[in-house]
Amino acid sequence: MIKITKHLRSAGRANPDSYLKNQADLYWDALNPTKNGSYISTSLISAVQKYRDLADNLDEDYVCDYAGGDQFIALVQRDFFDEVLAGSADLLRKIIVSPPENLDLIKNDIKNRFPDEIFFTLNGAKKVQSGFGILLSETIFNYRKFRSSAFCLRYLQNLSFNEVYCPYCGDKSVELVGITSTRDEEHPEKALLDLDHFFSKSEFPYLSISLFNLIPCCHTCNSTYKLTKEFGLDTHIHPFAECFDEHFLFSIERTLHGRKVAISPSIPNAKDLSVSDFDLRTRYETKRKLLKIETDYKQRAKYRKPKDTKNFIDYMLKDVPLKQSEILSECHGKAKRDILRSIDVYNLLRPRIK
Repeated sequence: MIKITKHLRSAGRANPDSYLKNQADLYWDALNPTKNGSYISTSLISAVQKYRDLADNLDEDYVCDYAGGDQFIALVQRDFFDEVLAGSADLLRKIIVSPPENLDLIKNDIKNRFPDEIFFTLNGAKKVQSGFGILLSETIFNYRKFRSSAFCLRYLQNLSFNEVYCPYCGDKSVELVGITSTRDEEHPEKALLDLDHFFSKSEFPYLSISLFNLIPCCHTCNSTYKLTKEFGLDTHIHPFAECFDEHFLFSIERTLHGRKVAISPSIPNAKDLSVSDFDLRTRYETKRKLLKIETDYKQRAKYRKPKDTKNFIDYMLKDVPLKQSEILSECHGKAKRDILRSIDVYNLLRPRIK
């Protein structure tokens, strides 16, 4: 519901953009450990080089497993690896650490230079990874390995995602919890959240572990609503790039059947697919606690005496994030702020909600 850099401000990060860049640099180093000045065999760069050489040598097993038995395709894949490794693996580093806007340019450039068929095939309308795509996402850019790594947990801790609400929906919690079992002493915390691939892993397997392609979110958004939908920066709000709070407003609307929580654009050309693809209107429209905000306000404000103003304000603002940067810290934080500001006819609450 807000840009993650804004959330970092609430956690005391004075320069969140610089802080995220530093996290990305640490991530690159963690993926590419060295010994005596050379990358070790388990590094990302060494893995890319290994499969580049197999493709270049037209290794029989490689051609069979990853190129569908086609030597020409294997050489096209070699060319992809060469592009990634050119210079000092400059493109590979950009794939791993670039912000969303640059990732978008990178994937579009690769799409123009290499045929889609080497990464995925179509099964009806569904995109299914090719053998090469699987090699990229499961072996070279190994998402499962990243997801279970100590770095992943530290990174989420550093994002202050230890007890917040989903940046896509603001409805479901995401958290890091303590593990008490003695079997897990080396990993005392566990991430109870999903990492969504904003740019689809099926179509862009080389972005499988790109740091800013991984959105910490709730399981409901990722596994019930997002699934394999295609997301883009021109159609959807990327939590590392934009702020849902600045595109949409929540309000209480009256219908023939009563009241409902509504979501409407607050700017021209708001990216409405973020609302429809996560089905936010349906998920929010009957939230009783949000509808109750209006009821409580009308009942308490109407009979309020001057001396009761402070108690009234304290009651209405309980569990409401007063700063935009705190929105992810409260369930329905954005919706509460928007609704209170829209119904505050006495202008008692609006000045306190920044």
